[in-house]
Amino acid sequence: MNRKKSRKTGKTRIQIMYDGYGFKLVSDYYRFGHQLKRRLDFTGLEAYIKNKTAETLGVSERNCTVVGRHLYMGVLAGRDVTPETAKKDSRFRELLKQHKITGHFQDLRTNYEGKKVEKGVDCELTADAVEGATRKDFDVLVLIARDGDFRSLFQKLEKLAVDSVLVWWDTPEYIMSDGRLHKQQKTSEKLINAATYNFEMSFIAEKRKLSKLEEGIFNKRTAFPLVNSSNRKPPFTSIPRQTKLQTPVRVQDTVTVNSVDNLIMNTSPRELTMDELGRTWKSTVISLNKNGFGGYIRGPVGFIDPTWNNFQFSTQDILETENLTIGSKVQFRLKPDPNRSARLKLPLYRACNIRREI
Repeated sequence: MNRKKSRKTGKTRIQIMYDGYGFKLVSDYYRFGHQLKRRLDFTGLEAYIKNKTAETLGVSERNCTVVGRHLYMGVLAGRDVTPETAKKDSRFRELLKQHKITGHFQDLRTNYEGKKVEKGVDCELTADAVEGATRKDFDVLVLIARDGDFRSLFQKLEKLAVDSVLVWWDTPEYIMSDGRLHKQQKTSEKLINAATYNFEMSFIAEKRKLSKLEEGIFNKRTAFPLVNSSNRKPPFTSIPRQTKLQTPVRVQDTVTVNSVDNLIMNTSPRELTMDELGRTWKSTVISLNKNGFGGYIRGPVGFIDPTWNNFQFSTQDILETENLTIGSKVQFRLKPDPNRSARLKLPLYRACNIRREI
């Protein structure tokens, strides 16, 4: 077994390279098509890769170091960018920066069918990898991809005496909440066979119990891209009791709706109508603060961020004095959440007038 180490440091140097579009498809599947409803996490995935690579090479993980992280992806050209796509792109680039990943972006091109496609992205990744291997910048290249065109890269690395590791997933066909169909995605058999080593990842999410390392592969917050954590306040914070947006309403005087599933089904928050704010909704308590100051009620599906998807509440929002527990079925109203709305520049809401379901 080839156990490469840098002559200067005595460490095995690992370079991680992402085919950005393929990675996004996998992350989308685990967020929208799988029961986990969680995206892939860059930091957790890197920890898993480093551990498995060390184990496969037969070296100590302490003697392995990641020397580079690069992601290659096609993006919309300037003339096709909308304010919404520009905002998403900015957040994604910030996410890469937070994880110390160098992004390499090329404008998408329009093919003869009028569809936006990537051109030259794979070539740029291959060229950069071969150039780095020739300079002996790393000892092991870890590629996260599924396209068979990268087989030539692995063949070239073999000639340069550089080990290659392929990290790959196969994902099934699934339907998004907006009705769009995502087709099955399979990794090229030729690509798998061309790599020195390969780590199949599809089975991990299907295990009944994940190890701590495996659990870290999936983002706990599920948001993608992430909002800068420095601008966030801890969960279960309360807002001032007296504001013009908080008007107590008698629950029994309003129309009761069976659930919140039909409240909002799109992928971004919108302002609620006066009719929706005047209704009583039914759902379930899914979390409670340990100190009893509040919690979250399960909200509508389809949101990207879990703090948008579920409705926060504090003790003052509960009408009845009896203690709620996780799993309690409750009736509640909705009211604007001015603090989080102003911070995230989105129309967000809290639960209020909460009592156990009758």
